[in-house]
Amino acid sequence: MRIKDILSFLCCPDDRSSLKWYPDYLSCPECGRQYPVLGDDFVELLPVAMHPQNGVNLSYPDLYKKDFRQKFTWMEGAAAWGRCDLAHASWAAKRLKQVEFTKKLLLRTPVICDVSAGAGTYTFELAKEFQLVIHCDLSVENLNDVYQRKNKMAVNNLILIRCDYFKLPFFNTLPQLICTDTLIRGQCHEKAVLASLTAALAKGGHALVDFHNWWHNPLRRMGLMRNNFSDNTSYTRKAAEKILSDSGIASWRFYPFIQEQLAEQYQILKKIIPPARLMYGFTKQ
Repeated sequence: MRIKDILSFLCCPDDRSSLKWYPDYLSCPECGRQYPVLGDDFVELLPVAMHPQNGVNLSYPDLYKKDFRQKFTWMEGAAAWGRCDLAHASWAAKRLKQVEFTKKLLLRTPVICDVSAGAGTYTFELAKEFQLVIHCDLSVENLNDVYQRKNKMAVNNLILIRCDYFKLPFFNTLPQLICTDTLIRGQCHEKAVLASLTAALAKGGHALVDFHNWWHNPLRRMGLMRNNFSDNTSYTRKAAEKILSDSGIASWRFYPFIQEQLAEQYQILKKIIPPARLMYGFTKQ
């Protein structure tokens, strides 16, 4: 798969116009911008300006600005944060459990997009089951890492796009997308991301997203320990669903994910322990 093969899915992130393909860049006839093609299966499609970071928690605005402003360069030996093969075995096992849970909730569409895809933990697993996977991220290091591993493993159905999830380079075109580990920044942030995700979907397209709960300790999620997270980084089901509703999403499907491994005789605890991830699927009407 090459960038020019998916041109019908793409648009200018600023004015949403269709793009024209040239060997070294994609061009927007409306605004005149040229977007660099970094490889047959890799393109940079950043908007002209960053999103205003109002009401976002912690140090995220500084990290976002740093990643957005960084000029793309090739990095040998890049190592994305969160790679399972470089992590402690128990941590990696938890991540892969999340991936397996998520995969079971997906429809078998020909194309799926992984938004804010990071180290590619989901991307590489999806590439085993889908005809085409589009990996979207902003970080230069993450993208270098994923691109190098993709080529080393000869994964030929994976396309990479450097983009900003506030202004995705898709408009009414994607049949399915996932966005995980992202809705943890505060209500203004979440609403802006959800608006961008919904705009990217084709009519009838499906999205799967997750909101974090106080997932590091089940006792904390049950209210038996003090919440050491701010209100902007951890969600109850009620709070998450209010954000979905306020974002114009009229209906959704709720998929609670329990992180803890429970023996058969303790399955009743699943009804007591709040989920570590509040996962939601919705369809664009």
